[in-house]
Amino acid sequence: MQTALSSVQPVTAMRSPAIAASRPLSFWRLGERTGRAAFDSWGTNDGRYNFQVTLGVPGALAGDTNRAAS
Repeated sequence: MQTALSSVQPVTAMRSPAIAASRPLSFWRLGERTGRAAFDSWGTNDGRYNFQVTLGVPGALAGDTNRAAS
């Protein structure tokens, strides 16, 4: 069985300096397109989707390329 690996963007790529300045313990973008993991962009507190969820749906802002979980 092969496992696909994906990289997580570092917190320096955050769009909101206010979020980075607040030094959160965790920050989940919820932008995964596949899998069951919700990657923590700030630290090492990855989460896991454990219910029916649709990944890769359009985000909250029209025209933005960010994706969301629904």
